[in-house]
Amino acid sequence: MTSNSPQLNKVPTQQPYPYPFRKQHIFLGGSIATGKSTLGSAIYNYVSNYTEAVFIREYIDYNHSGEEMLKKLFNNIITNFEFQKYILQCYEDQLNSLDYEEADFVIWDRHPIESLEIFCHNEKR
Repeated sequence: MTSNSPQLNKVPTQQPYPYPFRKQHIFLGGSIATGKSTLGSAIYNYVSNYTEAVFIREYIDYNHSGEEMLKKLFNNIITNFEFQKYILQCYEDQLNSLDYEEADFVIWDRHPIESLEIFCHNEKR
């Protein structure tokens, strides 16, 4: 295809899926503050033009309690286990939503296992 091709950079008018499928998942991983949420939002905004999509947010962005729970963990007010339960509950709440049920495409801001490994390693209590 040459740069003069009328097909170049043309947005498809129909869903480009030639086969039936179940939910498609994209997991965004990486260090803290590297742009995962920004990239995930951009992917979500693009994909949702073509099909039902949902953006599964990390605990810190999911609700207002995220930062508070992280501070409690770092100040030894809660245990790693309690924090793990909180992280998993944030994911479970989103996975039990109507948005997730209806979505064909799921974008994850960090894989749940990665969250647990980063924030809850070396449980000693």
